[in-house]
Amino acid sequence: MFARIVASQIYLPQRIVSNHELSESLDTSHEWIVKRTGIHARHILADDETASSMALSACQRLLAEQNIDPSLIGSIIVATSTSHTAMPSIACQLANSLGINDAFSLDVNAACSGFLYALSLGNDRIRHHNDHYSLIVGVDAMSRITDWSDRSTAVLFGDGAGAILLKSDPDTGLIGIRCGSESHGEELLRVHGNLHSSQPCTLSMDGKEVFRFAVDRLYTTSQNLLASHGIDPQSIDWVVPHQANSRILDYVTKQFDISPLRVVKTMAQHANTSAASIPLALHSLRDSGKLVRGHRLLFKAFGAGFTWGAAVCEY
Repeated sequence: MFARIVASQIYLPQRIVSNHELSESLDTSHEWIVKRTGIHARHILADDETASSMALSACQRLLAEQNIDPSLIGSIIVATSTSHTAMPSIACQLANSLGINDAFSLDVNAACSGFLYALSLGNDRIRHHNDHYSLIVGVDAMSRITDWSDRSTAVLFGDGAGAILLKSDPDTGLIGIRCGSESHGEELLRVHGNLHSSQPCTLSMDGKEVFRFAVDRLYTTSQNLLASHGIDPQSIDWVVPHQANSRILDYVTKQFDISPLRVVKTMAQHANTSAASIPLALHSLRDSGKLVRGHRLLFKAFGAGFTWGAAVCEY
């Protein structure tokens, strides 16, 4: 039995912050940001929104679109590192709000790689626990942990949520997935502060070291996964990567010798939305009309920890 992606939906906050707006308070410019990141704008939460509310909006849209009976959903797995409350988990909040009973529900935190970790768990639930459907969500409220006075990070991040529905299928779906973490990197990309103190918790990053690690891991992890399943990289119809930085994706694309036209990029409109970036990019590809059943997809990501992951599936 395979776990097959049968539906996707997203939520993006209404407020859009352009590079030009950021340049009014930071020593930067639209041209500088685009050249180094490929980012033009980002969506930012309203004061009364949270990661949980974004996740709920995306899931409500997905279930309404598919007209799915909630009782058929056996698991809810949410990837996030920015929940506004310690407990209950966003996954359990979704189960309550959507009326989903008796589901395996939990949040996972692997930073920007989180969606692939959640996808791996959803795959296991369908293949080894007989779930008929598994609801997988990637959501992050990165604006809540961004230091808006730090030019090196403030230009990079945005908020958003993406949800996919996995369904058990005897014929096609997720072929392989591999996730892991490194024994170093904790200090290079992290959130400083203590949630139990009154001090703000904000993100910091050693950009050069993170760039170097990301390029290496995105390439080697994907290559090793494809090789282990005997898959020619040229057979990949679409690469749907974590949307961190356009230059990182350009480097990896050259290493793979894959046409840039087959690499999905959405960071120009969404910036880096952490665990939400892959489902946002997948939905953008679906909405473009270019994605059809039978296409082979390669997902890949890296994140704080350092964490990393790659997955290949037949859509």
